[in-house]
Amino acid sequence: TATRRAPMLRIGRAVRDMEHLIETFLTLAREERHCSVGTCALGEVVERVVADNRYLLKDKNVSVTVEVEPQAEEQPLPFDETVVTIAVANLVRNAFTHTTMGQVTIRTEACSISVSDEGEGIGDEQLAQLGEPFTSKGQTPGLGLSIVNSLTKRHGWGLSFDGNSDKGTTVSLTFDCQEADEQADIS
Repeated sequence: TATRRAPMLRIGRAVRDMEHLIETFLTLAREERHCSVGTCALGEVVERVVADNRYLLKDKNVSVTVEVEPQAEEQPLPFDETVVTIAVANLVRNAFTHTTMGQVTIRTEACSISVSDEGEGIGDEQLAQLGEPFTSKGQTPGLGLSIVNSLTKRHGWGLSFDGNSDKGTTVSLTFDCQEADEQADIS
């Protein structure tokens, strides 16, 4: 029955969330500067992450738009899929969590992704602190953007935040595809 199924769905989501967090911490604990050699299609990662986290939008009036440039589909990223998925999932989860009404837009290009939301605004002081542990634009302190920040430092990626105190934030992640290709050629 539906009454029994709802708690089971919540338990299933909680288990997935814990698995994601454990995998994230294990990845961050690794000492190597670059992830294992591998490739991934950014568009596919985004689609999977959006589907896996759509439950965060339940009972919210939020629409999601995913814009994948053809180059992002045709040219795989030269990074391990697990690491890219962790970064993308944290950006998407953050946007889904902090948007109660409006639009979340995810744009991918060959070596970048941006996640824009129409959630609560963020002031300049808080914007400057995003990416630090236990800093959040909401009421509860978070680790998601801190995890992404750690991954960007480890892999030489770019991370930027743009927002205003009224409404909405955009987080952009730029992958250093050229350096990754050079490292793969050396190996």
